[in-house]
Amino acid sequence: MAVTVDVQAPETGVAVLAVTGDVNHGAGTILHDAGQEALAGHPGAVVVDLEKAVVVDGFGLAHLLALVVRLKRRQVAVALAATGSRSWRLLVELGIDRVARIYSATAAAVGDLKSGAPGGTFTPPVVGADDEHEIFPAATWAPSLGETWFDERPEGIRNLNVLGRLPQGIGHGYGSLWRKTYRVRLTADDVTPAAVAAAFKQHLPDYWPAGNVIVLPLGLVTGAPGIINLTIPGGVPLATGIRVLNVTDRSFSFVPLRGHMEAGWITFGAVEEEGRPVAMVQSFARTGDPLYESGFVFFGHHQQERFWDETLTALAADLGVSALVEMSTTCIDRRRLGRGWRNLPANGAVRTVAAIIADGVRRLVRRRSKASAPERS
Repeated sequence: MAVTVDVQAPETGVAVLAVTGDVNHGAGTILHDAGQEALAGHPGAVVVDLEKAVVVDGFGLAHLLALVVRLKRRQVAVALAATGSRSWRLLVELGIDRVARIYSATAAAVGDLKSGAPGGTFTPPVVGADDEHEIFPAATWAPSLGETWFDERPEGIRNLNVLGRLPQGIGHGYGSLWRKTYRVRLTADDVTPAAVAAAFKQHLPDYWPAGNVIVLPLGLVTGAPGIINLTIPGGVPLATGIRVLNVTDRSFSFVPLRGHMEAGWITFGAVEEEGRPVAMVQSFARTGDPLYESGFVFFGHHQQERFWDETLTALAADLGVSALVEMSTTCIDRRRLGRGWRNLPANGAVRTVAAIIADGVRRLVRRRSKASAPERS
C-alpha cells in the first residue's frame, strides 16, 4: 500500500502528520513534503501519527527518522505516536527514544506537547491485547535485540567485541548523522529485483573486498548476530559485530554492536526504477565515538565509499552486468552527541589491536618458558 500523509493544521500549536500505508524506499519525497507543509504553519511541535502505518524496511525507517531530525533542526518538538509496545521496545534499543518522544496514542502526544510537558511517555496496552497496532511487523523485524549471545564459534575469524554487546543505534553514537546511498543500475534483460535480492542474501560475504569478512553463524534471520573482521586504513585490524534488524523479500538491514565504527543501521536491497532493478546499499549512521570520528574526517569516508563501490561492482559482475556505481551523501544532522564519549572504552579497533598484542606477548612468554625449562633425563 503506497504511503500517504494527512497534514492536520496546528490549530493548537501542534501539527499532526497522519501516516498511512507502507513506509519504504519510495516514501522519502512524500514524508519530506509533508514535513515542509507542516512547517509552513509554524507549529511549536509535530506529532507523527503511525496508527495506520507500517515501516517496511531499513530504507523506510531512515526516511522516517530523517523527517524527525529535520523537524527538530527547525526547533520543533517531535513525537512518534501509536507505535505499539513491541515496536516501542525496538525503537528504544535503537536509541530512537533519544531522538524523538514516543507515545502509545496520538491524543496523549498532542496533549503533552500542547501543555509543554517534558519528555515522552508510553503506556503499554493491557497484557494479552491482540488489537494493538505495531509499526514493525513481527515477521520481518527483530522482536528485540538486547545483549548478543550465541554458541557457534567460527574458526579462522576473530570473535571479539561481539558477545555481550548491545546494539548501537543512532542515539548511541557521537558524530554527525549521515545518510549515504550507493546504487548500481542493472540493465541486463534477464536480471530481476528478486535475483538481485537473492544474490545479496546468499553472497554478500563474497562481494566484500579482500581482507574483510562477515559471518552469520545463525543465518540471515531477524535478531541473529554477525561477526565482522575488517582491515581499516594503515592495515589496522578491527573485529566487531552486528545484529540482523530486518529481513524482507527485497532487503535486509544490520545494526552494529557497541564498539563498531558506526551507530545506526545499514540496508542492502533491490528496488525497481523505470522498470529496471537497482541494487542499493544505504547507511543511516553516525560514528560511534570521537576516535572513529577523527578517523572518518581524515580518511574514513573515502575508505567507506571505496568499500561499497567494490562490493556493488562485484555484485553486478556476478549478475553478468558491468555498471557504474552511483553515490549520494546527505548530512542529516551536523551536531555531535556528547554522550558518545562514553563509547571510547568499547572502541573495537583499540580493543582488537590490544588483544592481538596481548596474544603475541603470551605466545612469546610461553616459548621462552619452554626454552628455559631444564631438560628431563
